[in-house]
Amino acid sequence: METGQAVVLLNLQNLYESLYDALNQYYVFLGGLKYVDLGLGTHRVKCRVHKDFRLIVIEEKEVVYKQFPIPLINRLEKHYIDINSVLNSNEKEIVKCLQNWVQHFVSPKSQHCSSHKYLPPDVFIGYHSDTCSSVVLQVIDKLRDETGHSDIQDQVLEEAKIVLLNCATPDSVVRLEYTDLPDVESERLLNTYFKVQRHHSLAEFIGSHIQQGHWNHYIFTEVTTFSRLLTAVDVVQLQSHTGIHNMNLLSLRQFETEFSFLKKIRQFLGTPSANKILLLQIDFSEDSGSANILASARYSCMNEIIRSKPISACKVFVYFITKLQRIEGGTSYTGFQGGHWTSVHIDDLRSSQDIVSDVQNLRNISICDLFKENKSQYEEMEVQDPIDVFQVLESMFDTTVLLRSCVQNAVSMLRDPEDGGTLSTRRVEILLRLMDNISFMETLKKRLHLLLKTREDNADMPLNWVTREASNIEALQEGGTFKHALWRRVQTVVTPFLAHLISFIDRNCNLDLLLDSDCKDEVKDMWLLIFGEKAIQNLLNYLLHYTNYIKESCLLQLLCAALASCVNELCTRRGISVENKLSLPLVHSAYHEFRKGLQNFSRMMSILPQVALSLQGNPHVMGPAEMILDVYGALACVEQLEPQDLNGDFQRQSWLKQVKRLQVPIELVCSERSLKHYTYRVCPSTAWRRIFTLSLFVEHILLGIEREDERLTPLVMEHTRNIGRVRKCVCVYGLQSCAICRTEPQDPVELPCNHIFCQSCIKRWLIPGQMYCAMCTQPVPDDFQLNVSEDVRTCFKLNAQFRQRCNAFFVEVVSTVCFKDNSPPSRGVILHLLSFLMVETFCLLSSLPVHSRILTKALSPFDECVDRNPIVRSMVLKLLLKYSFDDVKDYLEHHLTDVLRSKILDDSDKSELYTLYINCFEVRTAKHQTEFLDTVMELCGKSGNDWYRVYLIRKICSLHGVEFVRSMQKEVSFRWLFPQEILQQEEVVGQVDQYLVYGEEYKTVREAIAKAVFEGRVQSIDAKCTCSPRRRSFYILLALFQEVTTLFRASNPVFHPKPEQCRALEVFVRGSQHLSTSEMKAFAEALVNNTLGSLSVHMRHSNMEHTLTELAVHLKAVLLCGSDGLLHPLTQLGLSPSTMQACAGHCCFLQCGQPTQLGRCLECGATVGGQNHLAVHGFRRTQQMGDRTQRGHILGDPQRRDNPEPQSIAHIIRPPVQDPCGFLMQHLAKDLEQLSRAVGKGADETVTAAHLLLSWALEPPQSAQWTAGYDNTLSTKEARNAWEVAMAQNIITPKLKKLERKLQKVGARMRDDSRVSSDPILKLMYGDPRLFLSSVTQSSVVHSSAVWSCREGGSLLSLMHVVEQNDGKDNFPLLWRFLQKEPELRLVRFLPDILALQRNLVKKFQNLPDLISGTIRDFLDKQNSASLKSWYLKRIQIFLNSWNQLRTSLVNFEVKVPDDYCSIDLDEGSELQVLVPRRQGAGLCATALLSYLISLHNQLVSTAEEHTGEDCSYKVSLAEVSELHVIGYEVERDLLPLVVANCQYSVERGRETLSEYDLPKIQQQVLGRLLRGKPQITLAGIPTLVSRQDRNYENIFKDIREKVTQEPLMPLISSGLVTELQGLSDVCEALGAIEVALGFLAMTGGDEHMPLEDYLERRLWSTLALGRCCLNHCVALWQLLTSLKSEHMLRLKRDPFSGIPAEYQQALGDDAKQLLSGFLSQSRADAWLLEMHEFLLLCLKSQQATDTFRPDWSLKDTLVSYMERKNLDIPLDVEAAFPDQIQLSQLVETWKFTITHKQQR
Repeated sequence: METGQAVVLLNLQNLYESLYDALNQYYVFLGGLKYVDLGLGTHRVKCRVHKDFRLIVIEEKEVVYKQFPIPLINRLEKHYIDINSVLNSNEKEIVKCLQNWVQHFVSPKSQHCSSHKYLPPDVFIGYHSDTCSSVVLQVIDKLRDETGHSDIQDQVLEEAKIVLLNCATPDSVVRLEYTDLPDVESERLLNTYFKVQRHHSLAEFIGSHIQQGHWNHYIFTEVTTFSRLLTAVDVVQLQSHTGIHNMNLLSLRQFETEFSFLKKIRQFLGTPSANKILLLQIDFSEDSGSANILASARYSCMNEIIRSKPISACKVFVYFITKLQRIEGGTSYTGFQGGHWTSVHIDDLRSSQDIVSDVQNLRNISICDLFKENKSQYEEMEVQDPIDVFQVLESMFDTTVLLRSCVQNAVSMLRDPEDGGTLSTRRVEILLRLMDNISFMETLKKRLHLLLKTREDNADMPLNWVTREASNIEALQEGGTFKHALWRRVQTVVTPFLAHLISFIDRNCNLDLLLDSDCKDEVKDMWLLIFGEKAIQNLLNYLLHYTNYIKESCLLQLLCAALASCVNELCTRRGISVENKLSLPLVHSAYHEFRKGLQNFSRMMSILPQVALSLQGNPHVMGPAEMILDVYGALACVEQLEPQDLNGDFQRQSWLKQVKRLQVPIELVCSERSLKHYTYRVCPSTAWRRIFTLSLFVEHILLGIEREDERLTPLVMEHTRNIGRVRKCVCVYGLQSCAICRTEPQDPVELPCNHIFCQSCIKRWLIPGQMYCAMCTQPVPDDFQLNVSEDVRTCFKLNAQFRQRCNAFFVEVVSTVCFKDNSPPSRGVILHLLSFLMVETFCLLSSLPVHSRILTKALSPFDECVDRNPIVRSMVLKLLLKYSFDDVKDYLEHHLTDVLRSKILDDSDKSELYTLYINCFEVRTAKHQTEFLDTVMELCGKSGNDWYRVYLIRKICSLHGVEFVRSMQKEVSFRWLFPQEILQQEEVVGQVDQYLVYGEEYKTVREAIAKAVFEGRVQSIDAKCTCSPRRRSFYILLALFQEVTTLFRASNPVFHPKPEQCRALEVFVRGSQHLSTSEMKAFAEALVNNTLGSLSVHMRHSNMEHTLTELAVHLKAVLLCGSDGLLHPLTQLGLSPSTMQACAGHCCFLQCGQPTQLGRCLECGATVGGQNHLAVHGFRRTQQMGDRTQRGHILGDPQRRDNPEPQSIAHIIRPPVQDPCGFLMQHLAKDLEQLSRAVGKGADETVTAAHLLLSWALEPPQSAQWTAGYDNTLSTKEARNAWEVAMAQNIITPKLKKLERKLQKVGARMRDDSRVSSDPILKLMYGDPRLFLSSVTQSSVVHSSAVWSCREGGSLLSLMHVVEQNDGKDNFPLLWRFLQKEPELRLVRFLPDILALQRNLVKKFQNLPDLISGTIRDFLDKQNSASLKSWYLKRIQIFLNSWNQLRTSLVNFEVKVPDDYCSIDLDEGSELQVLVPRRQGAGLCATALLSYLISLHNQLVSTAEEHTGEDCSYKVSLAEVSELHVIGYEVERDLLPLVVANCQYSVERGRETLSEYDLPKIQQQVLGRLLRGKPQITLAGIPTLVSRQDRNYENIFKDIREKVTQEPLMPLISSGLVTELQGLSDVCEALGAIEVALGFLAMTGGDEHMPLEDYLERRLWSTLALGRCCLNHCVALWQLLTSLKSEHMLRLKRDPFSGIPAEYQQALGDDAKQLLSGFLSQSRADAWLLEMHEFLLLCLKSQQATDTFRPDWSLKDTLVSYMERKNLDIPLDVEAAFPDQIQLSQLVETWKFTITHKQQR
């Protein structure tokens, strides 16, 4: 300062603030000279300032911005200078080329892009913005000194690349094949990096480095690394490798002052030696202190060495080693210093004996090849000595050491049910000893090679595993170095396969044989032979699988016999001979061929175990040439079912249960498919049919017979074994019928002669001159009283009840026995059954003395149950039509002829008779008819019969409505559909009046208003209204819309209402006494003037829009005129919506609870807040935060309601829709569409049904019970739910039961309306076309309106409606439950296919979960085998279709699937992960789908068991499930025929054809055919891909605490471990060992004071330095290590809580951060922080965590409760100072904030 020289300050920040006076130029002038005060600490010095003095401060830009005080920055003239500033244009061009090369080096190709984007600092260690310029400048100076040339541009660029390559990470060099660099250059760089620059280890680098010619006596090298720093042991190895023994290792952290550091260097330099190596090392952290220490040490060291006097021929090699952490985006470390320093990156300082140092040699070698015995494919490898290639690979990767390191992890994956833990630890010891056995190891490696080869055959590019690992940033961070990451990767792949082998070879402690000294060598050799042979191993596995089911020796013998017979028959079919040696492929093929038979046999044996004993001695069973064991088993079961004692209902029910349980397996054996190969053998069909028929007899007649009449018991029991005699007996038992009408007597009268007649019949018979009995002609006294005999009535009632039992038995036998096979019964049986339908009687009550006639009856052997009015039924027709038409057409013709000949029907009824036959045929052939439009057009054009057109028009009308057909009539392309006479008629403009649901009263009002409009006189309207005042008002509103408003829809303005007409009506409205309220009058005026806003009628209105407007007007009229009560909330919503959307529910949050400023509500715009802590009116503190559900209707896009998705429905108000009316119209249209499907009606009838519901809501029934759970504004969720329930129970449900009858009545009323009665379309639809169309056949019974009508055939939808109308939930619970879930139950049959797919995928990806990437289509494209691809494609399509149909049901399922997946359909473009079942993420889709299908199956099976009263002991695990076990049916093939067969038609004389469902029969057949014999499926064996991270440590800790007392770690031990475990890789390594130890400790327990290191070494044969930790510290140690791991991940810019639900990751506000900082400044809270982290990992990682731990709970209270459950003391400072305002939803951010605060402190 005094001399006038320039002063440069560098890294002297402590001095800068002392220079403020100088920087301010605050001078004191004395003698013409300037003086300034300099403050140094407490000393102040006055210094003279020369006029030429300049002060220059050099500092990094980031340091200036972040650390310099603002006043200091303001006082300096600022210049930003980088090296690029001193380069010329040519040099800048080189820098630009180099930067482009760096980008190509770093960035992967687009098709190889991973989730992580690499930056230059990730790849080139120490890279910064000035690196390229600095390197270019260094290289230019170097080359100029060496060559003296100036034009060296290309050479500079290449040399600069080499300099940068020297600092690249090995993983980035391996990734070069995925970059845009040319392959030639990539390969050259790879060779340079590994072979020239020698980056394998520090020893190799130094050895190569010191041999290079160095002209300087001192060589400075910066070495960066990701591995642990060197130790004294490593120095010894370096000395041995380099041959330089004068080597000194110094750590910068050991020096407290620069003086001590330089003193140590001087001592080192003073040591006489030829060459010297100085190793300086530092663990670099991200704080500025490390950078300053590093820069200072580097500068001081270099100056000291350079100033030292060099010794001749002595060179000093200085290696400055800096350990860095692998942080995304690079660290703050700055490299490429230049000058005397050379920079290099050595990823791993140490050379490994286990894995080859040159990882380049592992490229293009798969993991399985590391274990390969024959390495012929590597003969071309460059190996100097002619040694076996296996030794080359073994030197690259020591697989023996690898397997030894995997033993503990592999054993910990196994669970033995009867093991207390000692077996696992002994298994580790045995395996590690056996691995010293060369033969065992060779066999083990061979077996592993085969398993790994199978895995890699299905994997994607298995040779590229090294490159993939180089691209896995998480694996690199956790592994530390690239070599360690590769080692961990191989361990991860091999460990599960090793566990699989161990689980197989150590069954029943087989491994003990190899170490048993008493065991002979021959046995051990045989064991190793079996272990080495794959076929023998699979056979053992196959036999072990089946011996799990064998508990008795006889069953084992039967199984062996069955297996042998399967193989024998399979060989016979294939024409091959069976050799003595058992062939495993034959065994597997035979098992899969006869799997159903074996499982069916197993089921029979489980129901009747005693059958096995009877089969064991049968010579035909034990040695057959074909698989007939199931046939003999069924025959034996039938023999066991012979009833022994049926004297009581208990015995009868027990016997019936056995028969029903065996029904499914026996009938499966008796089916034609099973017996077609064994026709010459005895089969159980006949015996089973007899037993089954007897069971029907017992069920329908014998069971409960004592309750009917005890006198029947001996009779029925006597003939139980002879059903034919029983039938004869019960026929004779029946009482006599009335001899006059030949029917069962009604009001029976007994004459003195004991003959019985109907009271009405005998009264007409006994007339003067005819006072005698009609049967025996015995005289009857004139004064005989014809009184009804109650005793006789009781007898007839008892007779009818018993006859009903017999009829039920008879019908059941006919339908389930006679018509069961695939061919119809014999001709005699069919004719006999047809004869039961009619009976000839002789009626005495006639003008003739005796008159015979034919009477009809139901299918019954009893003649007493004839019909009073003849009825033709379809039951036998339906049974016959089960078979081929050619087989039964003669019987059908015979039946039709008999009916026509009998004259039981009039000629007018013949059309209905033919209709009945058509219905039966139509149902039979409907699913086979597929008519195309051109065929239909051709038929209609060429037939000359317009009945076809009539049918088509009727069908279209029934589906889409009359208006739709009218619109088709206007289209030229559909004119062929209409008869010419219809087209020539004038168009009728009128529309069906839906308001006619109100009948004649409304019609009267409508006509009056129509007349008033036409004549212009409105005075007569009131005179015509005679109904109640409220109804009158209501009808006037509807009529105004119908007669006035709808006129505005006409396209011709002439038809619009005239202004004078509207004015007259307005006068009437204003003066009308009936429109009593202003709202009614305003609405009426709007109707007259068509001022309805968006609902105004105009000619552009479509039919649907007009229909919806009609409904809206109807609703408003109901709300205006309806009664109070249930309609009040709707009235509020429709007429006063403002009362339903008040701002009371909108919340905001204030810091102190009182407002200080005004604002607007974000929801509705209302004024909120206040001033000066005074709230505006209506703004108040909320008292509770329970139900936050806001008012309004959450509807969303109407099209999405086809598949409603609760989690993604958009709010109707937020955001607001642009067109609310159009938006709601779309929803109303969707409502009508869904209502149509719900009630099973067409478009017109659906609209009518909606109007009917509104009409019923107008005056709710007086008997309705209104619940008190809601208010008029529906202010809470509970109130809304209560109102909806009340509306459904009191209006909708009761009225829907009467809907069919009401629709018919209203439909007739609408058709008769004079406004539309002349409409030809309506006449075609409902009238007789023969009356107005000459083009239809006139005189034909077949071509009639009844025949060509649209009949509703049997369907699931119509059946569901019938069940609902008959209170099916109570009367037919099983059928009701089945139909409710049927759309989902039809998918249960795919469960075995989905299960097979998931098992295969889990097996495929169990050991390589990282390969579960890409899309499903990508996975399919990778399948090389066409058959395998077809197998996958079939089952994947099943999975996708099932998911898309069930995904909305999975939203609220117990397995919580992420919402993003439930909201979309899956296809082949979806990610593959959705197919692989896992416990988290996308894999939950597969887990949830399988679990839901099982749940559907089990629920219905449980319902069936409750219905039948049977037990639920039959269970199978998921591992054993096949198609026989699940509810499996096809709707078209199985279910619809069942429904149709029980939809019976009948024609009664003088009436239409009627259809009726036999609901009890349908329920019984659903039970018998679909549900009976199905087991409950347990979840044992559900495939799930599980990793170690998915372990339930909460249960593990519970087991450990029960065995070993746990204590927290001492603070000294904790701090020591934290200091020792500096990097993420160190923490992961320690954590992995602890997790293995925890798994063993949970099973074995141990001495709590035993040092953990001893436990690992003695019990698990593992080593890990863990200080003074004991077994009682294991849980605390896991707690500490997991927390350290998360801290390191956070420091490395990774998210440690990616699996935590987003509900717990809400941000902290500024206030919360301030409170938290205050707490942390007063307390360290280490224990509290550890508990917080443990709670995160154990309790909140599940997707269902929000159901247990609500995010709005207090964080403090929740954690305190958690610690109290663990019996832990709560820190006092936590109880006193931790902020109560922080919620559980902010837990993740609270933990991160606390850790960051600790790191900065």
